Amino acid sequence: MNRKLYFATKLNDTDTIDREGLGSEREEFDPILGLRKFVWVRNVSGGALTQGQWVAWEKQMTGSPFTVTATTGSNPANSTQFLNFAAATFTARAIAGMWARIHDDAGGAGAAPEGEVHRIKSNTDSLITLADDDLLSTAIGVGDTVAVFRPWHVTTTQDTDTRAEVGGVVVASGGIASNSFGWLATTGVVTQANVIAAGTALANGALLKINGANNNVTLCADAADNGEAHGASLANGIQADTVLRKGLVMLLKQL
Repeated sequence: MNRKLYFATKLNDTDTIDREGLGSEREEFDPILGLRKFVWVRNVSGGALTQGQWVAWEKQMTGSPFTVTATTGSNPANSTQFLNFAAATFTARAIAGMWARIHDDAGGAGAAPEGEVHRIKSNTDSLITLADDDLLSTAIGVGDTVAVFRPWHVTTTQDTDTRAEVGGVVVASGGIASNSFGWLATTGVVTQANVIAAGTALANGALLKINGANNNVTLCADAADNGEAHGASLANGIQADTVLRKGLVMLLKQL
């Protein structure tokens, strides 16, 4: 993570521009709530994220893995640095600084560079250029497939998401618009975390797990044994007839 002492934004701010640097971590100490941690992320869920919504880390870019083609237009030939794809596969410059993993060797033998992970220096709509000091061990081949990984990009949750998959809770009162940037609470107390719809009571100290259908949390039951516990209900929990389903929740620390 990118640790800084000074920030260009407030915790409630969002922006269409990456003003903090993806992955920037922030610590705030509240005299009542104690130490809380936040991280600057980008919303790639395809829709708006609301305040209090639980979100998951993007595991791979939509459409990934992508198939390598022969040289497109005036692009350089496939090599240890240049990877060609069909026209309009990407948005130009959108994945610069992200990571490319060679997913599969078209020959089926698992030969190099299958499994290698390298930093993306730049991209056009049909060409990925790897960093000058982080090249493939051998040239990429036509038909090989490439997965793109974008750290600090978030999307919606699923019921089975484990603690490693869930990033945290959206902080901004106005939420985070699609493709915009904002702060995510990752550790400590969250005062406005979405919880299961009215009709279910949450006891004080109850362990909570993701309810993927609503991007909120519900009672953990036995799910704590497999890492699906994400937080604990505080302040006497929530009554079954409570209409505003916003809980005071202690986030469980990431491993």
